[in-house]
Amino acid sequence: MTNSKIYSERFISNGVTPAINISAKPCSKWAILVRGSGMAATAWQADLEVGLNGSSWTSVATHNTATGDGVTVFAVDKPATFYRINLTGLTLAPAGALYVYVLGMS
Repeated sequence: MTNSKIYSERFISNGVTPAINISAKPCSKWAILVRGSGMAATAWQADLEVGLNGSSWTSVATHNTATGDGVTVFAVDKPATFYRINLTGLTLAPAGALYVYVLGMS
């Protein structure tokens, strides 16, 4: 049976989410989608970072302004027991917030 995890985070400034521990059911297939609240943000870069120990990270998918608001980016064959979102370069206006959605599957 396929294991899946869905996570979303609301950003109003640059930052890194806390590490999310999925060691009980690791994932290796990933998707990340970014959408502005109300309208697209002016600029952003959201890196989906994964790891095996919760302290060393590898970026497996990057979603940025060039990718486009509401577009999904995929990464496969990237096994992990922890993941997090690292958001940089955020300029919100005209968006009120930036929402980052992550799907992980085994």
